[in-house]
Order: sequence, then C-alpha cells, then structure tokens
Amino acid sequence: MTVRDGRRNVIFVGRDPSGSYVELQTAAGSVMDQPGAVLLTPDGARRLAAAILFEAGKLEKPANSKPSHPLRRSA
Repeated sequence: MTVRDGRRNVIFVGRDPSGSYVELQTAAGSVMDQPGAVLLTPDGARRLAAAILFEAGKLEKPANSKPSHPLRRSA
C-alpha cells in the first residue's frame, strides 16, 4: 500500500522480505527529512492502526457539518 498526501511525502506499507513483520517506510523530499523504516510485529501493527483510528475519531469536524444519524432518513 502506498499513501501520498498530495505533497512530497509518501508512506509505504508492506511485508518485510522475510514475511514476518509489517514494514512501514517514509520517504521525505528534503535533505533534513531522512527516510526511515520501522518493522512492526503483527501485534504492534494492529496497535498502531488502532491508535491512528482512535486519534482520527477525535479530530474536529467542520463547524458547518451536521451530525447525521445513520437510521434517520429525510422525508
């Protein structure tokens, strides 16, 4: 999986060559930002994903958006 944020930053997620770990690589566009990689165990990868989803759920929604109830339908 490759994620691009519309700028120069790219994140690569996949398995390491041995197939035992999840490999997370970041590639940055400037000299100051050194590319890096992290190997995560399957449990560590799940914990990281859960933490990202938890924090994303706490992000503020735009002030002009109305909360919609999934069971309500407009007439």
